[in-house]
Amino acid sequence: NGKYAAVADKAMDVLLSLPKRDGLADMFVSSRSGRSAGGRITLGARVDSYYEYLLKQWLQTGKSEDKFRSAWEDAVAGIKKHLVKTSAGPKKLTYIAEMEG
Repeated sequence: NGKYAAVADKAMDVLLSLPKRDGLADMFVSSRSGRSAGGRITLGARVDSYYEYLLKQWLQTGKSEDKFRSAWEDAVAGIKKHLVKTSAGPKKLTYIAEMEG
């Protein structure tokens, strides 16, 4: 249904326009203003769908909307740069961290 697609596209355009840190989005967005409302950056609840839908929307548009692919690639690079960590212990375990934006 084109009506619902237009609404989803508008919401995603707002999210894409928000400032990012190396492709990483803040966890909170104000429903009133549409602006970032907090500085926590995580892959956890609330924000994980943003990253998931970047890739899904690119695929669902027949790989024609490069803005989604580009934002997803930026996010992956940011995840690798800022959130993927290795423990200091002898096992050198890899984990995903959070950070303040």
